[in-house]
Amino acid sequence: MSRDQFQNHLTAHCNREPSVDQDQFETQQYELLSAYLDGEVTPTERRQVEQWMADDPQFKALYFQWLQVRAQWRSMPIPQPTIAPQQLADQIFEQFQRRTRRNLIWGGAAIATVLMAAISGWIPGGTQWGFRQQLSQSSEIEPLRIALHEPVVPIVNPNAVSISVDQPLIQIPKTPHSGTLPK
Repeated sequence: MSRDQFQNHLTAHCNREPSVDQDQFETQQYELLSAYLDGEVTPTERRQVEQWMADDPQFKALYFQWLQVRAQWRSMPIPQPTIAPQQLADQIFEQFQRRTRRNLIWGGAAIATVLMAAISGWIPGGTQWGFRQQLSQSSEIEPLRIALHEPVVPIVNPNAVSISVDQPLIQIPKTPHSGTLPK
């Protein structure tokens, strides 16, 4: 029996108080039937559900249909895990530890980078070390010189340089050679 059929049945056959909304009443019946199947009703509620089943064959059919669904649900095979629970837990904790370690390493690297930047003066307001200190201490700034007609540094003529192969520039003393290496 579908929910719509059940609702039509309740509308046609059930006596109820006029102050209770129909949807609320139907919901109450479904909840009581479910609790009845689970054994979670009071004696008064149990008698009410049993009275509905005795008075209404469609409500009784719904009860038996729910019993069948419940039996089929309980007889469904439970899938076996492909991995042991302890092994799964170990893998989860190992992955968590790896992430924690990686975050600590990246955090430490970021802190070290900020400290190095502050020390070297790259961050405004940082200490006056490094390039900033050198620039502020040098009072003499050499102007840029451009040589238009004459070079600033004398250029050596490569043809004027000569090295003799037979005569070394420095005298190398000769030692007596006996033919064996000293020990």
